[in-house]
Parts: sequence; structure tokens; C-alpha cells
Amino acid sequence: EISGGTEYCVVANGSVYCWGENLVGQLGVNATSDGYSKPVSVMNEAGVLAGKTVPKLGAGNNFVCAATSEPNIYCWGYNFDGEFGNGSRTSSAKPVLVTTSGHPLYGKTISKLVAGSAHACALTGGEVYCWGYNALGQLGTGNNLNQLYPAKVQGVLAGKTVTDISANGPSTCAVANARVYCWGSNDFGQIGDGTSQ
Repeated sequence: EISGGTEYCVVANGSVYCWGENLVGQLGVNATSDGYSKPVSVMNEAGVLAGKTVPKLGAGNNFVCAATSEPNIYCWGYNFDGEFGNGSRTSSAKPVLVTTSGHPLYGKTISKLVAGSAHACALTGGEVYCWGYNALGQLGTGNNLNQLYPAKVQGVLAGKTVTDISANGPSTCAVANARVYCWGSNDFGQIGDGTSQ
């Protein structure tokens, strides 16, 4: 797994390494700085992920979320628009446990985790949950309200089994029943339906 926003992160042997910009702590090393020009271990520097295995991650602009095999989700970096999906707007320079008891994704195995500019989505059990910034409808919730907790994507995906998801900038796409569905910003034709508005 490799993902990038203002920072890049990669999973190698179940561990997370990040490099690039770190002005708001998006590298997860419990510090802020101009950045790192080579990978640093999020597991060792911050300690929160020590001993855990991380199979999935998504890096957005100034924040990163990672799914561990426990299963749990941890996020770090910028959180002003609810990018962590933990009900708060408090940013953190080290990983924060998101999926506490009562959380919509608590105990669920995450098969895919992606991030756009300021939103994230998780695929679990054939269903998609998204959270964070939503001014352009990139969460697929049928409105333009930011979500501080994961919200299930419904609409045309209701009753379908989603097998893959992707997010980039303020747009999101999913593969379900051998068809592709996209939502969010479409100013450059990101939706792929022949329009751009």
C-alpha cells in the first residue's frame, strides 16, 4: 500500500513509513517540522502503533488514516474538517485511535481505506463509509454537510456489494456489481459521465 497527499506514506511488512511535508504533523512522528526528505517510521517515532500490523492506509492533504489488523483505524495530522472521523476537530501529530466503542466502524474489518483532499472512505463488508469535508458532495451522503463520524454511502449503492473504492481531491468512486459509480467534484469531468459541472 502506498498513498500520497502533501505527504507520502507506504506500508512495508505491516509497518508505516512516511515522508514529505510535516507542518501540521501529517507524518505522525509526534512533531511538526518543514518535513522529511526520506521515510521515517510512524510505528517507532510515535509509539502508538508499535507492535501493530497495518495492512491498509490512505493519505490525504495534511492527514493520514491507517487500518490495523486488530481491526482499528488510527489517523493523524490535520483534523479541522473531521478528517479523522472520530467526532472531533482536534488535530494530532501522532496517531489517534478512531474506532472506539460505539463508533460506526468499531470492530469492522477494513478491506480498503482511501483519502481525498480532506475526506476519507473505508470499505467494509461490501459497504462504503465516508467522513470529513463534504462541500462538493464527495462523501456521497446526499447532502453537503461535513461528517465528523463515518456515514454509510447510500443512494445508488444501496443493496449493492462494493468491491473497490478510490478517492482523489474532492471526488470519490466505487466499483459495485461490475459497474463504476462516482460522486463529488466534477469540474474537470471526474465523474466520468460525459459532463463537467
